[in-house]
Amino acid sequence: MANLRDIVRRHVESETREELSDLAPEQQDKVLDMLRRDGDIDRKVDEILNAFLEEVYKPKARKRKWLKGIYSLVNAVLTTFIGIAANVEAWLMLGGFVLVLGIIQVLFIFIDEI
Repeated sequence: MANLRDIVRRHVESETREELSDLAPEQQDKVLDMLRRDGDIDRKVDEILNAFLEEVYKPKARKRKWLKGIYSLVNAVLTTFIGIAANVEAWLMLGGFVLVLGIIQVLFIFIDEI
């Protein structure tokens, strides 16, 4: 990330130099040094990197939220069916529902990419 930060910092500094193109090169250097000291350059770099990270992780977060909703729905349905199967003493059906529910829970606990 440090290399990316350096690349973005150079880009922000070159954009700032272009904005200050009407000044003499010595004045541009003084203004850039002042902006570095005040932290304006680093703030712009952080804003660009944060926007980049949001764009990268936004689809994963949306997918994860959708899958959590599906998981909650399946969990509620299977829990209901487990209760019904235990009530009518259908032990084979009860074992199947418990197995399916266990597999789904293990997927959400141990797999990070979901």
